[in-house]
Amino acid sequence: MKKQLLVLAGLSLLVACSTERDSFKNRTFHNTTAWFNTLFNAEEEMDKKIDELEINYKDNYSEILPVDPRPEIVEGDLLEEAAADFKPGSNNNNKTASGFDLVEQKALKAIENHSMLIKGKERNKTMTHAYLILGKARYNKGKGFEALEALNYLQNNLPYHKKYTPEAELYTALANIQTGNTYEGERVMEKLYKDDGFKKKMRENISKYYAENLIRNEKYEDAIPLLDEAIDKSKNKKRRARYYFIEGQLYSKFTI
Repeated sequence: MKKQLLVLAGLSLLVACSTERDSFKNRTFHNTTAWFNTLFNAEEEMDKKIDELEINYKDNYSEILPVDPRPEIVEGDLLEEAAADFKPGSNNNNKTASGFDLVEQKALKAIENHSMLIKGKERNKTMTHAYLILGKARYNKGKGFEALEALNYLQNNLPYHKKYTPEAELYTALANIQTGNTYEGERVMEKLYKDDGFKKKMRENISKYYAENLIRNEKYEDAIPLLDEAIDKSKNKKRRARYYFIEGQLYSKFTI
């Protein structure tokens, strides 16, 4: 009897694990497992890496400080880094992934193991979050075109995406700028900035990235209202101090 119960329990688990069976039990299993087994850790790693980059960034006070204090990464840098790391017979070729590499791997693993694409429709709502994390990781690695692939798939093909659409649009704008499509990136940022229905954290991020882009294009006066918005919405004293300092640098540009 005990053996039969174990067999039944095993069969029940296999049924629940199926990504091709559209039932409440299966959806719940894959929603929960994708988040707690993979995506939660991916988000923790992403936040940790972003904090690490901000802490270790060395400011050059002879220039206007970047609004987002992290080194800019472009596709060419990644290719050079990969070539430098690859040495025949070296242990570096099998090194454990970390940072944004690890985040990307975890997002891809969640998609591979828990996507429930049934009759052309995704039934696992957590996949929307997975593709957002994937897009953000790729953008932060300098893989702008691959980031756009993930983010566009999220917005065009996945249900349940309204909660994540604003952030996906913001990173779509950033990835467009990263790949040289500045016009489209600025268009999306302007649209987001005009929408005052977002929460404070989202408003801060939109304002600071839009300001960063304007400063990069030497539109210093236009960037100041955006920095004011970022200051108003930020709860982080260190970031607010940075925004104030950059404002002072911008004022000095057009008052001399």
